[in-house]
Amino acid sequence: MSTIAKAIANKEDLLRIFPTEIRLMIFKELMTVDKDIYRGARSFGPLDSNEYDLVEGGAEVPWQILFTCQQYHDEAIPYMYSENTLIFCTGPAGSPGMFRKFPVKRKYMKYLRDVGIYFRADAPAGKGSQRVGHFINALTLRAKNLNELFVMAASDRYFERVCPWDIVDGGHPVAKALENMVLARAVKFLTIRVHDGAKFYKDWGYYMAQTFWENGGQDEDRNIAFQRSCSCPPLIYPECPVCLMPTLLRAVKPVVFWVGPDGIEANEEETMNMQADLFELGILPGYDDDDEEKGLEQGLKQDYTPIEDEEEEARKAFSSTIFAPEQKLKYRGVIKAPQVWKFRQTGIKEYMKPVEDDAYL
Repeated sequence: MSTIAKAIANKEDLLRIFPTEIRLMIFKELMTVDKDIYRGARSFGPLDSNEYDLVEGGAEVPWQILFTCQQYHDEAIPYMYSENTLIFCTGPAGSPGMFRKFPVKRKYMKYLRDVGIYFRADAPAGKGSQRVGHFINALTLRAKNLNELFVMAASDRYFERVCPWDIVDGGHPVAKALENMVLARAVKFLTIRVHDGAKFYKDWGYYMAQTFWENGGQDEDRNIAFQRSCSCPPLIYPECPVCLMPTLLRAVKPVVFWVGPDGIEANEEETMNMQADLFELGILPGYDDDDEEKGLEQGLKQDYTPIEDEEEEARKAFSSTIFAPEQKLKYRGVIKAPQVWKFRQTGIKEYMKPVEDDAYL
């Protein structure tokens, strides 16, 4: 009786009979799926049905094999992370969601190749923003084989309107983490996407494109791209306020639109509108125009003069530089140079006393 027949008769584990190379091929085929794997998409917020169907859900990996034994776990888990596209989402109303802890343990980040991060655009101090930025920094340090990263900032301005801070500025944790990743050349293909009206601060897209180009972006195997998308708000609008598609064509519209760096940036009007909303909600300290005019009038009546800058006065005498004709420093004394500069050749014996040979013994 053959070995396989004996194992079947005794109800033994057949995988242990195969050589390691064959078993790894089986695990690779088992752990690879042909769809993107979403984690936390149901609670994230509106997504286009062509991208993620709430009824059918996303793809699932047969993870049960990972809990059979430690050997199978160690052999199969690298393929789960390296052969699939994993998309992690924040929770509702800007909560951390899947980023409450790292969605991938640090020791497994070295296997990651294609990763997506969907986050709700919120205040820089929000927990969701902080956790997402921390995770991107961890990928920069540990995901040495990262091939593609696509980051999507989403707004809820046309839905529940819980997160009014839907323009991500340069000081946002996510924006800073992406900048650090580009400077470290930690990713080959970077895609930045805005969803449902979210935007990044003005000129930030061009800055990222230029920074990526200056840090090896001219290589053929590296690229940065920008996208815009929307889930089309409810049918109360005759046309989508984001993609401007008529209501009758929403079912056939593409999931994403490819744009240039300026396609993800907010203009001055959008920035001012967001600031007005933040002032109205009390998130930013507001002021009244009348109060500002009154303060200006009082300042004029008091003959207000600005505080003098004493930096130049406190500078040392011999540290001056080139100034404009009307600028003049008040030194304590007249700067004079010696008439003759004298230089003298010195010898090492002036600083070190000679030691006789017998003194070394």
